[in-house]
Amino acid sequence: MEKEFWIEKWHRNEIGFHQNDVHPDLKKYWDEFTEKKLKKTVFVPLCGKSLDLLFLAKKGFHVIGVEISSLAVEQFFAENKIACEKKDYSRYTLYKSEYIDIYCGDIFEVDFSEIQMSYIYDRAALIALPLPMRIKYAELIKTNFPAAKIFLCTLEFGHLDIGPPFSLSQQQVNELYSSVYQIEQKEMRSILDSSLWVHKDSVQFNKHHLFFLTPKDVR
Repeated sequence: MEKEFWIEKWHRNEIGFHQNDVHPDLKKYWDEFTEKKLKKTVFVPLCGKSLDLLFLAKKGFHVIGVEISSLAVEQFFAENKIACEKKDYSRYTLYKSEYIDIYCGDIFEVDFSEIQMSYIYDRAALIALPLPMRIKYAELIKTNFPAAKIFLCTLEFGHLDIGPPFSLSQQQVNELYSSVYQIEQKEMRSILDSSLWVHKDSVQFNKHHLFFLTPKDVR
């Protein structure tokens, strides 16, 4: 799946994945997930123009997102009336505001070497990627942010080859992350309202998972 896929989605306004409210799990569990002693910096990969960014910023966190579509990034700052400065790098552009920074570009081309994160909020990144890119993404996270706790939302349904979003079970999450993280399944629920189902004409069932991932080797 090439980056042009998502850029075209935004230009055609095919953004059914965008939610017009803060994710309910974020509202319900974020305070429990976080620790006061940790620095308040949170990474939101493949962030789109999510209102979750505002929720996290209002909680007092410095938010750093990555998004491939410049249209999505510009809409986020314009729609929420947030002033930002742009700084161009060779492979991406940084949109910087007081509490929210978004790197616009391919997540695999952003230089994270000088960025430290306390938390990662992954609502829609891992499930957006097919298996080869998913493995590469998990390695990026483990390599660049080994001390960050991860708040991870996934979906599970009956066909592994349909997506995006793609189905991820607890076993698959374990395969990607258990070498580095302690994995706690915080919640699993069936999505009973068919209007909320993804790929509802093709899947046999639809479940939502929430995981808390805590690094094993943090001292």
